[in-house]
Amino acid sequence: MKYILLLAASVTIISACGTKKKEAELEKAKIEKSMIETGFVKADIKHFKDAEAPCDFLLVLENGDKLEPMKLSVDYQSDGTQVWIKYDLQRRPSNCPGSMPVSLVEVKKR
Repeated sequence: MKYILLLAASVTIISACGTKKKEAELEKAKIEKSMIETGFVKADIKHFKDAEAPCDFLLVLENGDKLEPMKLSVDYQSDGTQVWIKYDLQRRPSNCPGSMPVSLVEVKKR
């Protein structure tokens, strides 16, 4: 009888933990969907220091495209920071080979 009660209690605890994890995943998916619907895209901030080009921080999109922001707040100048961004392409030459110059409209941490 003790074993049955212990087993029942264990199953209840395990299922409760699984439910909280699923709820957190659903909330994350809901936020992601909302951000995409409002025009944001995911980006990772990467620090590129190249002796031949004056690169500093670039935004790397999920598809691998690299964006060179005209101005990036000091709050976001950290390698590996994950952000949501809205941006406008700029009509100027890029300082960093393989990147596109952009003006950031809005930035939010993920």
